[in-house]
Amino acid sequence: MTPVEQSNGPLSAAVAPSLLREMNQRLLLDRLFSGGPAIRPQLARDTGLSLPTVIAALNGLEQAGLVRAA
Repeated sequence: MTPVEQSNGPLSAAVAPSLLREMNQRLLLDRLFSGGPAIRPQLARDTGLSLPTVIAALNGLEQAGLVRAA
């Protein structure tokens, strides 16, 4: 039996941390493109992500050259 079969169906299967990281980064990029520059706490409020998650996601985006701190 696979992990998906052992759970309550495919919708309750665990999501890989790398996929969650990518989803959080995409959410932040979408917010920045649509709403313009923002401080980290505002991004957390606007997206519903925790501040530590926003900081980590923005660090990844900055390392990739997609955003920059101002």
